[in-house]
Amino acid sequence: MQPSASLCDRKRGAADPGAEESDKRPKCDDTNVGSELRATVAECSRLRAAVEACGKELVCPICHELPVDPVTAEDGRVYERACITQWFGEKNTSPMTNQPMGSTLLDAVQARAVVRAVAGWAGDKGEKVRQRSKMETAWAKLGVSYSECREAIRADGMAIAHVPEELRTEELCKLAVENDGCAIDCVPEALCTADLCDIAVRNTYCALQYVPEKLRTAELCKMAVRNQYLNSDVLLYVPEARRTAELCKMAVEISLNALQYVPEALRTAELCKMAVERSGCALEHVPEALRTEELCMMAVENAGCALRYVPDALCTEELYKTAVAKNSDVLEYIPETRFTEELCKMAAESASIECVPEARRTVELCVAAVAEDAYEIAYVPKALRAVVLYTMAMRQSNLSFEQVPEELRTAEVCKMAVENDGHVLEHVPDALCTEELCKMAVENSGHALSSVPDALRTEELCKMAVENTGYALEHVPEALRTEELCKTAVENKGSALQHVPEALRTEELCKTAVAKYYRAVAYVPETLLTEELCTTALKSCADRADRYYEKEYVMDNIPAAIRLRVLVRSVIA
Repeated sequence: MQPSASLCDRKRGAADPGAEESDKRPKCDDTNVGSELRATVAECSRLRAAVEACGKELVCPICHELPVDPVTAEDGRVYERACITQWFGEKNTSPMTNQPMGSTLLDAVQARAVVRAVAGWAGDKGEKVRQRSKMETAWAKLGVSYSECREAIRADGMAIAHVPEELRTEELCKLAVENDGCAIDCVPEALCTADLCDIAVRNTYCALQYVPEKLRTAELCKMAVRNQYLNSDVLLYVPEARRTAELCKMAVEISLNALQYVPEALRTAELCKMAVERSGCALEHVPEALRTEELCMMAVENAGCALRYVPDALCTEELYKTAVAKNSDVLEYIPETRFTEELCKMAAESASIECVPEARRTVELCVAAVAEDAYEIAYVPKALRAVVLYTMAMRQSNLSFEQVPEELRTAEVCKMAVENDGHVLEHVPDALCTEELCKMAVENSGHALSSVPDALRTEELCKMAVENTGYALEHVPEALRTEELCKTAVENKGSALQHVPEALRTEELCKTAVAKYYRAVAYVPETLLTEELCTTALKSCADRADRYYEKEYVMDNIPAAIRLRVLVRSVIA
């Protein structure tokens, strides 16, 4: 038997039956493979060099890094948006040529694509760009771009509260805090630096309450106290250990509420006097031992309501008269046994007859009280409630009509009351509630429809009530709530939408309601809550003093899927 050909022999083609066929295949030449490999490596090196050269051309001349958000300036160069924007805040020249240049910036769309490609080769230098690319993918899923969100936050710092936490970048957090210091509450812990807290408190003193306690330095607390307003409670958010005598004095000099947050050991006679001079009600927080006769009189002269904090032993008739002259509401704090004739007279003249002991409520005092305020009829002893007294009261205010005894509510008295105020229809005896009287009441006030007997709520009367006030739609029988009447009600009062039958809440009617009153968004069917409608609602409350709370109300009624998009559109539109 012939030994089989060795592996080496087969490679050389010796005594191998398949050698002839093998000869037809391309032969492996080590020399050729090596040269081709070297050529490939050289080509890769040249390609890398070209990419790096391209990358160097795109590096921002200001920060010397690949731009995360590239823009093209008027000098034709590509810059990082944040860097060139900051540059233009200080200069109006080109960073490259130092020649005068305008501040127009254009999104460098093509450069952005190249930067991302280069970032893959750029190692650590490209890390920011790679991270930004991932974030933009996440932003795209939310339906808004990073730049749109940035502009929204620049205009309304608290908009950051609606940005998913993982997308709250250092740039966005800084913009938010620069716009509204309280936005520091929405900054992720990892990004909440001492510098950012400083910006927050410098911008808005009350932001101190949202600063992590470890970052509430003595300097930061002093800044917050110095910048606070008249009725603020900033001292409350200063750590106990930092409430020094100097800081407490500064707080009391500025804020009327500060004394209550001063440590007991630091509430000296001098500091308490300073606080009471500024606000009499600060007497509440003065230690008992320091409430002297002089200090109590000073407090009451400043604010009558301070009387409730004066020790009984120091309450004199003079003190009572001083307090009542400043604020008649304090009459309720005076014991019945301390009421003098003069105090009774002061009570009647200030329409506070209810504070006078009943045995001392004379006809003269009662007439004086009712002449001052018709509501006082309720506190006149029944034996003194003559028709003349009721008539006097009703001429001033028909709200006192309910105090008139049934037997004195004649047709004439009822008519006089309803002519002045339609609301009193609810106190008119059923037998006197005629069609004519109901019409008179509704003409005076659409709300009076709620007191009209069901049998008298005609289509004509309902229309009259709704034209007077849209809210009256609530009291219109379901069968009479037509499309036309609902439209009239909503055009009069947007919130009347809540009383419109579901079937009649059309897209057009909902738009009208929201344009009239942004809170009407709460009554719009979910299927009609479009981005356009929700944006209109948010824009409508933008100029209100309490816009933050109102915007939050609107945001709570916007579907979560479009909430961030709507917020961004409403701010940057």
